[in-house]
Order: sequence, then C-alpha cells, then structure tokens
Amino acid sequence: MRKLCYLIVLGLLPWTTWGQTVILDHETPGTTNPFTYFGNCTLEGTNTGLLANPDASGLNTSANVGSFTKSGCGATFAGCFGNPPPATSVNLATDNLVRMKVWMDHVGSVSLKLENSTNGGANWIQTQPVTAINQWVEVTFNTTIGSFEGPFTPASGFNYAQVVLFFDFGAPGTGVDVTSYYDDIITDFALVLAPINLPITWDNPAVDYTVTDFGDNISALTTDPFDAGNNVMSTTKPLSAPLWAGTTMSTPAGLASPIAISNSDTRMSVRVLSPDAGIPVRLKIEDAADPTRSVETEAVTTVANAWEILIFDFANEAPGTAALNISYTFNKASIFFNFGTDGATAGEKTYLWDNVEFIGGGGTGIVLIDLPITFDEPGVDYTLTDFEGNSTVLAADPQDAGNTVARTTKGPGAQFFAGTTMSTTAGFANPIPVTFTESTMSIRVYSPDAGIVVRLKIEDATDPTRSVETDVINTVANGWETLVFDFNNEVPGTAVLNPSYDFTKASVFFNFGVDGTTAGEKIYLWDDIYFGLPPAGCDNATAPTGLSSSVGGAGVTLSWSPVAQSIGCLVQGGKVGSPTSKLRVAGSGVSSLLIPAARLEAGATYNWRVACGCDLTPAGLTPYSSVAFFSVPALRTASMQVINPISNTLNLVWTSTVTAELPIQLTDLSGRTLATWNTQVVEGANTMSFDVQNIPNGMYLLHGGSFETPQMVVVQH
Repeated sequence: MRKLCYLIVLGLLPWTTWGQTVILDHETPGTTNPFTYFGNCTLEGTNTGLLANPDASGLNTSANVGSFTKSGCGATFAGCFGNPPPATSVNLATDNLVRMKVWMDHVGSVSLKLENSTNGGANWIQTQPVTAINQWVEVTFNTTIGSFEGPFTPASGFNYAQVVLFFDFGAPGTGVDVTSYYDDIITDFALVLAPINLPITWDNPAVDYTVTDFGDNISALTTDPFDAGNNVMSTTKPLSAPLWAGTTMSTPAGLASPIAISNSDTRMSVRVLSPDAGIPVRLKIEDAADPTRSVETEAVTTVANAWEILIFDFANEAPGTAALNISYTFNKASIFFNFGTDGATAGEKTYLWDNVEFIGGGGTGIVLIDLPITFDEPGVDYTLTDFEGNSTVLAADPQDAGNTVARTTKGPGAQFFAGTTMSTTAGFANPIPVTFTESTMSIRVYSPDAGIVVRLKIEDATDPTRSVETDVINTVANGWETLVFDFNNEVPGTAVLNPSYDFTKASVFFNFGVDGTTAGEKIYLWDDIYFGLPPAGCDNATAPTGLSSSVGGAGVTLSWSPVAQSIGCLVQGGKVGSPTSKLRVAGSGVSSLLIPAARLEAGATYNWRVACGCDLTPAGLTPYSSVAFFSVPALRTASMQVINPISNTLNLVWTSTVTAELPIQLTDLSGRTLATWNTQVVEGANTMSFDVQNIPNGMYLLHGGSFETPQMVVVQH
C-alpha cells in the first residue's frame, strides 16, 4: 500500500462524517435549552440560568453560557435535565466523543448522562475531572467506553434524546451555594487507532504502529529510500547493543489476532534491507500472555543495501530453542538483526524492514506430547523413546480397531529395568501439576499376565536427579484395566515426592525387576495416560435424573443432571393434552435448555422428559427420564395513570387484569431508590395514594408491577 492510495480514499469520503455537531452553545434559540434541577434542595424543580459569559477569555469567548448552582444542601446526585430535551439529539452513530467547556471556581468534576435512546441504547454516564480553576477548560467524554452505571455498556452507535448534567457528582452540598458554568456541548469524532496486526505494511493511517525496542535498539518509521511514497521501519543496532537486541512489532499487548500457525502453514516473510550480506536475522513469535510459549527461527541476508524478502519457517526452530508447538497462541512477534553479534563487534548498523506477512506453507509443525495422552489426536508428536531392550510402536487396539494404543515388546534381551519414555528426550509440553494432595496418574493397560509390577517414573527432563517412582501390581490378564499410580507412595529406596520440581517427563516399566530372558518375550498394550483419574465414561444405560425448571423473563429453563461425556440430549415435551415435539440440544455434557417465552402459552401447563446420547447411533441414546411438569404464569398486564400529587400525597389510578400484591418503587433520575410501597390490586380499576411528604420537590420515576417503562412523576408540595 502507498500513502497516495489512502489520500484518494479519504478524498472520496463524505466530509460531514468527520464534522462536529453542536448540541448546545447558548447563542441561538435552536442551541439554547432550559434545564431543570433535581436533588438540589432549595433549587428543586427550578431551571438553571442562561447568563452572559462571566469570563469571556481563553478557550471560550462566546457571549452566553449555561450555569449550574449546587445548593449548600444539595444531594450527592444533584443535577439537571433538559426540559424539554435539546432540539438536537446526541447522535453517536458516526461520532464517538462528546466535548463540553466548563468553568469552575474549585477543583471538582462534571458528569454527563445520556438518556432516552431512540434506537435501543442503554442509559450512559461518565465523569471527567476538572482540575483547572477560574478558567475555561474543555472536557471530553469518550462514548466508546462503558458507563459507570449498569448495564455498563458504551453509548457509541446510539442516538440519545436527553442530556443530564451533574457537577461534583457523589459529593453533597458544602453548606453554601456553588455556581459553575458550561457551554458548547458538541459531538465529535476521534480516530481510534486499530491495534497492529499481520500483514504489517507501516502504511495504514488507522493502525497503531507502535513498536517496542529492547537491548538498546532504536526504531522509527521512515521513508523507503527507493520509494518516497512507501513507509518502512528503520531499526538501528548501536554500539551499546547486546547480541540479543531486538524489536517487538507492537506494544507489549501483542498483535490484534493470533498468527495462524498450523501443521501445514508455518512460514512468515519479512522484506529487509541490510547494509551487509550474510548476517542472521532471527524472528521470534510467542504468546503475549506467556513468554515461555515461543518459537524462534532464522534466515540469512544474501545482498547488501538492497531489498530482499526473507522467509522464516518456524518448523525449523533455531538450535537450542523450543520446538514449534502449534497448540500455543502466537500473538506477538519480534525481529533481531545480526543476532548473536553485539553492537561493539559489528559497529553501529541500521536495518530497514517492511511487509511482515504470514505466508503459510513450509514444514510441518507438530504439537509436543502432553497429558492426557490418547495416541489418537492428529498432529501430536507421539514419539516414544525405548531403553534397555524395549521396542514400542503405535498399533490398533485388538478390541477396538478404531482406537490407537502403544504396543511395547519386552524381548529376551531386555534388562529388568527396560522401559519406555512417553515422549522425545525433550519431555512434555507442560509440567505435570503434581502436589501432595493431587499426586496420582492413571494408565489403561493390557497385559498377558496378572500379578506383574508396573512402574511409573516422572522426572525433570532437564535434570534426571529430580524424579519420583511408584509401583502398581496389575490384576487382569489378557484384558484392559486402569492402573492408578500415587506418587505419595514412592518405591522404597527411591526419592520421595517433591512437588517443587518440574516433572516434564514420564516413563513406564512393564514387569519391572524381571528381565526378558527370565520372563520370555511379552507384549504389553497401554493407552489413556491421565493426570489423576480418567474421566468417567458415557453411561447410555441410565436415564438422566435431577429434572427441574425455572421460569424467567426470557422463557422457561429446563435442567437435568449432566450425563458424563454425552454429545447431546433430546428433550421431548408439550402442553398437557396436546401432541409433543422434540428439541435436540448439542454439546458435551449439556444439561439445560431454554424454551423461549414466544413458544409457550401463558397460563398453560407442560410436561417434558429428556434422554442423552453417548454417540451418533440410536443405540447410544439413554432411556428417557421420568416425566416432569412446569406451568407458565398467566400474563400480568396493567395500565397506570399518574395524577400529580396534591400536597404530600401521590395519587395513582391503576388498571390491572389480575388480583395480586405488587411493589411500587419511586427512584430519582439517577436510579437511586427513594421509596418502596407494596400494594394490593384487584382485577379492574384501582385508586391508590402514597405519602411523599419526605420526598423533595422534583421529577422522579415510578416503577410499578409489570411495567417495562417507568412513569415520570412530579412531586410538588
């Protein structure tokens, strides 16, 4: 990509998308609006003032401004709301900021709340500090961040009709009236840079091209010396740089998306301009959250002072570094120029690089073996390392041709301690998490003889002196059984368990203590090596139990006790007296199903039962459970008419379709509950009155019964 391309694209955009929209500036009737106080004691229900600018200087030289006085006895939530709402709504479909000018005579804060969205947005509120006093300052509210009140969602993308302002929200009045001023409430747009991601071209103006140098490297964006329209990254490795100096292609947070490394796609490319040919360039990728999960590889430059594309294949890791493990998340990349040579030896050198891409192809990356071991997962390196006369290969289970197992032959030449390590000499991808309280491993074993000693040893792959061994005697001949090994019960004369060690290697010894000459050639099968006990198998002979149901606003949730390792369940049910239907619920061990309210009939009773499947064949389905029942409540609908209170009484006319006890709740505009009443309503019209003598004058919200939208009320004594 080139800069010119971006200029052409931007030139085609409608410029109105990038402009500002004035909500209030107090200079014309359309941009001036009365605001009414609430929670503000002696000023309750009155309007804020429109005044001449008391300090027409600095950021704000306009003629008129709005004022807000927090009375000395004002509540912590004292504020004001547009009455009526501003003529221009706060439309955040394209803009993502709300800016506002503020003048305060003290260090404090201003809060903006947006309400009454016309397109489904939740109410939103944020607070900004004001630290400069006796001067106009501009505060900015970023609507892409969540509200500090529930449901804590952003406001960007929505349109809001109402504006509510608070000064020093959360602090009560100080005992004296304090006046602050506000002006020029506008919506605006700020370009939020996208996090860096592959491919990296250094040319996209919407991307955050921050890089992180280490080892004294110095990097900066610059112009391609052969193409003035192309941006490239320049990295200088100075005299003070160590041999490992490098540059990460992002902030420490890493790339926006993981690099798509797989068994068949392991290559990346970087376009490089080096002052010297024949230098090694190392590329490292890692998990930004776990630097121990990484892989490094190198390519060598072939030309000096000219661009070339270097190909890096992570299936060919750099000597002495970790092998590629495709199960890792690789979302961070770093480049090292002239790796292995420090700056003092090489002299200060500057390297240019561009077009960092994941190109795929290349060698095959294999996942290092790790627990649990099943011998059935594609892409796992199931290399097994025999010693002292054993011979092991992978083979089909004689009782299940679709299952792969390890087949170990202990022949006549085998030593009594002949065994097999369950990996290469590098060991497992992750340490075995052994503790004193969780100290077992299990192996499924098929032996030609019962009563033999099977030993299991775990150790640190980098330090064989750190190990622990334990024995189990098998009980079944010519049949599978699961042996459980407890490392708290070490073999007498061997090291005791030390959980502080990194146990990254495991070896199994069949008929330990007896050599092959004495026992004769024997073949042992083994499979399913787990830390702890293996998971319970799927039981297709027993029906699900524990049926229950719960009624909520979204519908009815049916629940049952999960069937271990099931692949899904079948729920059969319907309204009592009507035909039933079946719903399939996919998922491992699934144990619940939501029946949407739209599929249910109010006031009706339903029956249901469930069966779960262990595999895709009909024979794998468990029997159905016993039948359970649930009832859907009758619809509760009502209408409410609010009659403004006379003196200290709030009067309501309520029309209900049911007879019930219902709660009535009064809150302020910020959501704080001021009063709750429980009232008995009967079917038909109900007239009721509530005492509000202790509620200050102002506007409030009344929540009642099944109403989804609160009703606005005015208390006026």
